[in-house]
Amino acid sequence: MSIKEFLLSKDVVLVLFGAVVGAVIAFILSTIGTYWLWQEQVSLEQHNIASALYYDVQKINQSFNRTMVFKEKTDNEARIDHPNAIIHFVQNTPYYSSDGLYYAFQHDISKFDKSLSQDIYLFYEYVNDIETRREYLSEMMGKYPSFLNYTKMEQYQFNDSYETMYSQIEWCLIHAPSIEYRLSKE
Repeated sequence: MSIKEFLLSKDVVLVLFGAVVGAVIAFILSTIGTYWLWQEQVSLEQHNIASALYYDVQKINQSFNRTMVFKEKTDNEARIDHPNAIIHFVQNTPYYSSDGLYYAFQHDISKFDKSLSQDIYLFYEYVNDIETRREYLSEMMGKYPSFLNYTKMEQYQFNDSYETMYSQIEWCLIHAPSIEYRLSKE
């Protein structure tokens, strides 16, 4: 039997065919396994990000709730003691720090579905704007404790910032439960 006849024999062809098919099957199974593990890792990572943001939104929401309760109480007490006074309540401590979880996960938020991503981005946009306004209002109140010492422009800017800040807090209070719920399902 020559080498040519040996290579063309059925047994060798079947062995070579089996080796090629086995290698292809091993490659396919390996690729599927790797893809599955990668998907699991991505899913777990997204779940962990959702959990972290859930607690972050919840914490901010609790802070806003306390602020609104305190503001309402302060407004009501002030109206009883000084019915004609202009009362502004501005929290001294920050609502959200500049190194909060949002900044750590800002780029990962887009991995959630479009609606949830948009709501989270808008929520934190409002939180950041609220914090900027709170800083401005605190600075103004420190500079001039009496609202009557402000120029007309300063009074307008103060009132505009004040009203906008509280309307944004109310928006966050309304939308936070929905965001929290959807994050808990991720």
